Amino acid sequence: MANASNLCMLIGNIGKDPESRTVGTYTVCTFSIAVKKFGKGENNTQWVGVEIWGKKAETALQYLKKGAKISIVGELCIDSFEVKGEKKTKTYIKADDFS
Repeated sequence: MANASNLCMLIGNIGKDPESRTVGTYTVCTFSIAVKKFGKGENNTQWVGVEIWGKKAETALQYLKKGAKISIVGELCIDSFEVKGEKKTKTYIKADDFS
C-alpha cells in the first residue's frame, strides 16, 4: 500500500482501453483517467496517468474499458529521464487499489 504521507485518491473516467507490458516477471497495466477540477472554466478536466502492477494489473486488463468510471488509490510518482539530451518528467499514480 502507498505510504500514508504520499497517498492519492482520484475518481475519473478512463480515456482509452488500458494497455499492458511486461517488466521482468510482472505485468504492468497503464491508462489515463480524466479528472474534473474544482471551479469554473472552459477546460476543467485534467488527465492523470495510472500504472497498476502484478496480479491487480491482470485484473484491470480484464475488466477496465474506455469510458468506465474508476476510483484509484495509490502513490503519486514523478520520474525524471532524458530523451535526446532533453530532461523530461513523467507524473502518474502507481495504483494500489481501484474500483
